[in-house]
Amino acid sequence: MCDVYRATDLLLHRAGVNTPYVALKVLQQQHLAQQETANVLIREAQKTQKLSHPNIIRVYDFGVEKQAHYLVMEYIDGETLEEVILRSRPRGLSFQKAMSILEQVISALTYAHQQGVVHADLKPSNIMLTREGVIKIFDFGVSRGLKLNIDHYATDVQDETNIISGYTPTYASPALLQGEKPEIKDDIFAFSCMAYELLTSQHPFQRKPADEAEKAKLTASKPKHINGQQWRTLRAGLHFQANKRIASLPEFQQRLHKRRWPAFVSTAAVCALAGAMGYGYWFHTQQVMDFTAQIQTLEQEIRDDKALARLPLDNVVDTAFGLPADKVLIKEGLLRQRQAQLIAQYEEQVNAILNNREERYPDYYAIEEELTAAKALYPDSQQLTFLSESINHSWQSTIEMVEDRCMRS
Repeated sequence: MCDVYRATDLLLHRAGVNTPYVALKVLQQQHLAQQETANVLIREAQKTQKLSHPNIIRVYDFGVEKQAHYLVMEYIDGETLEEVILRSRPRGLSFQKAMSILEQVISALTYAHQQGVVHADLKPSNIMLTREGVIKIFDFGVSRGLKLNIDHYATDVQDETNIISGYTPTYASPALLQGEKPEIKDDIFAFSCMAYELLTSQHPFQRKPADEAEKAKLTASKPKHINGQQWRTLRAGLHFQANKRIASLPEFQQRLHKRRWPAFVSTAAVCALAGAMGYGYWFHTQQVMDFTAQIQTLEQEIRDDKALARLPLDNVVDTAFGLPADKVLIKEGLLRQRQAQLIAQYEEQVNAILNNREERYPDYYAIEEELTAAKALYPDSQQLTFLSESINHSWQSTIEMVEDRCMRS
């Protein structure tokens, strides 16, 4: 449907930015007469512009130039997950490496779902991994309105060119294949297929559409390098019946990382305490009390850790910097765990200032304050660096426009 080119942003180039590139997505000539395809491209731009998240590709502009419909997007220097999967054959990625990718996808999709957007055509070729290890998802909603989905921004896949109702059959849930309205659980099915591929380098159902796989009673086998709890979680995401599938991606993530040791500690503590009571005449009463206190302290620390993981986003920074000096590892871990969400929040605040229609020009000083606060937390963030460069470019453009108007008046 579209061709994608790397283009040079001349303003960024003049400003001396190291990577002054953007991706220019242009509707192919044979589709120019089809207003439906042009409308789909515009909807893609509008939908993606509303999604401000570090793991979702940014759309800067869209329009028509000499009858050519185009999008100007963030340029991604990297490879698709499809290429990552091909490189990982025959064993797939380790659980840790796969999760470093999947957790970013979960973060982006969870945010999109909270905004009421279902991707509906999630697949490895619609996700890119940058050289810095950052995931970028694109083509949000572009396939919904099309009966043919050919993605020239992704690697061509010979066995997936038979696209039905805009969805890629290999990753579409049975409900989508039956023409039902896309829902969150459809994204979860596609996500689970991708997760399985990353872990094994193989599709869970031999690349057959889900409805055919269900009729043939195909089942996925357990990847070798994940444990039983992780496999039960992944298998629940791959369930053909939506009512038996995991309900949300945060639940999926929580179950993947569910730790058994707190329950084990509690059980061991009860057994040890019972033993101490049974053979109490061998021990001093104070020893039993000390042991019980240690158990209670450990269980309280476990509860505190769980409470930190469930903190509302607005309280994370204050809580992290309010921790005692001897809790520096917990502080760093908390900030790192919520990094994607916090950066997304700063981006939302920046976008709100940029889109404030009550002011003639954006308050770039307020934006600079937001970016300074974000960089203080994550000075090594590539997303923040790129966002800062984009804002500087926008600021410079605004200054040049104002100067030009002054010269003409």
